[in-house]
Amino acid sequence: MRTAQDYLMGHQKWQAVSVGGFLSEALLDIPFKRRQRVARQSFLEEIRQQVPGPALCIDIDLLFEPSLALDPLALIRECSRQTPVVVMWPGEYKDKVLSYAVPEHAHYRIWRQTDLCDQCIIPL
Repeated sequence: MRTAQDYLMGHQKWQAVSVGGFLSEALLDIPFKRRQRVARQSFLEEIRQQVPGPALCIDIDLLFEPSLALDPLALIRECSRQTPVVVMWPGEYKDKVLSYAVPEHAHYRIWRQTDLCDQCIIPL
C-alpha cells in the first residue's frame, strides 16, 4: 500500500525535507542555551531553500522537543509565507482542533486557534 508521502514524492515529484535529519545535524555541536535560536533559524533557512516549493516536510518530531521551546505550527506558518509547505503531521485535525501525537505521549500538544481552513487539512 502506497502512503501519501510515497505518492507526493513519486507522482508529484516533490522533494522530501527530513526536518529531524537536518535539525539534528545543525544542533549537534550547539550549546544548550543557543539551540532554540539555531533550530528556528535552521528550519527557516532549509525551507527557504525549497523555493518555489512545495516543501514536503517529513520527520517533524524534533520540532516538538520541549527543550527547544518552539511553536512548530507558528514556525511552519512563518516559512509558508515564502514557500508552500506540506507537512506529514503525526496528529489529528478534528472539530477545528489540531493535535500532535496522542494524549498519552509526553510531547502531546493541541492548537485550538489554528487559522487553518478546512481545505488545508487532508486526512491521510
